[in-house]
Amino acid sequence: TNGIKDKLLFIYQDFKEEENPEVKARRHKEEELKPLYKELLYTILHKIGKSTSAEVFTEAQLHLYIQEAFTMTKSEHDTLVEKVQNTEPPVYCLMVTVKEAKGILGKDISGFSDPYCLLMMLEDEKIKTSRSQSKPCKSVVKDFVADDKIYQTEIKKQTLNPIWNQTFVLEFGHISGTAFHLEMWDKDEEVSLTQKLEEIRTSLTSIRRMIKEAKKEKGTDDFLGNIVLKLQDLHCTEDNWYKLEPRTETYPDRGQCHLNLKFIHKARDETLSAGRSAYTNYCGILQQFVQAYISKEQSSAPWKGALCGEAQTLLELYATQNDLSPFLQDLA
Repeated sequence: TNGIKDKLLFIYQDFKEEENPEVKARRHKEEELKPLYKELLYTILHKIGKSTSAEVFTEAQLHLYIQEAFTMTKSEHDTLVEKVQNTEPPVYCLMVTVKEAKGILGKDISGFSDPYCLLMMLEDEKIKTSRSQSKPCKSVVKDFVADDKIYQTEIKKQTLNPIWNQTFVLEFGHISGTAFHLEMWDKDEEVSLTQKLEEIRTSLTSIRRMIKEAKKEKGTDDFLGNIVLKLQDLHCTEDNWYKLEPRTETYPDRGQCHLNLKFIHKARDETLSAGRSAYTNYCGILQQFVQAYISKEQSSAPWKGALCGEAQTLLELYATQNDLSPFLQDLA
């Protein structure tokens, strides 16, 4: 009988606690808000790439904003900052989608090329070493980066406007002093004499190309152009056409290549929010930012979807680092 009474008393006390708004608020902060807060602190600590927002915020400004938005005391904030600083850092990556190119050089006898791209990360020191060599190096990729760090697209046959739509994830150590390199090459493949004669016919341009091909070493691919982007100059996400640059003044106009770039995290510390999905966290962060915005505005008018610059910056950084698609962001 005493055991039953004790159990009923425990249930009653627990029920009373549930009714207590202060207890409920504390539990909500511990179980819901603090994990999200740590995710944001981690996002700020391991920020890579510039925000696309016109406003630029310092780390201190972002800290102050989330402290107010999540109603954290200074003591709580400092404790959580220390915890996040002791977590495992992520693996920094640049996700590159090589979409397409247009107006590239035609290197084959036919007037077309068989283009493919080589992608890699290269540190400043290696770049300086390659430039200081007396003999110009045609392929920085092959000579200065390990084979397992070089990524290659498919070879597109006989075209000046190739379409790839291939995505690669390139890891790097530090954003400062590292550059992303893309080199485009024309694949040199053996062609039968009959095919060559059929292609050149009476074209003087094709005859010149054939003479040039004959002088070239068998199996040597032709350089079509390159793109070099310093990581520290990039936004956290970009989608642009980039000019293919020459190695020499010969054929300065080499066309353009369309790239989508995004800085992401791999192996992000999963202890921050007890293994919750990035999408769930994004929804929770957005909800808290909206509540903070509405309470600060103190207006009876309905919320029109606007958020302050700090909130927009943090949402963009979190979504990008966790590779959340625009669809999922809109769905939130």
